[in-house]
Amino acid sequence: MNNRDQPRPPSDIQDRIDEVRNKRAVADRPNDVSAKAVGMKVGIDLFAGVVFGLVVGLALDRWLGTAPWMLVVFLMLGMGAGIRNVIRTAEEQRKKSETL
Repeated sequence: MNNRDQPRPPSDIQDRIDEVRNKRAVADRPNDVSAKAVGMKVGIDLFAGVVFGLVVGLALDRWLGTAPWMLVVFLMLGMGAGIRNVIRTAEEQRKKSETL
């Protein structure tokens, strides 16, 4: 009979349980992004898209004299880009939650 076939003492089992619990706790912490951080990212993505579209649209309207058409077009594009980024973030979070 080799060393593998012998039953382990109860103290060794408790050590193994503690080791697995510690590994699980460490694995959950560093890669887990809090919901608050994800919410902030989503809000900033939406806001940044709209502001970028607003600034570019106003600048082009002044330069080309096409008010308010460039503003409208670039606001729509900015909103679309913001929503696209929100969808991308949601997909990343869904994939992360499926791997856990």
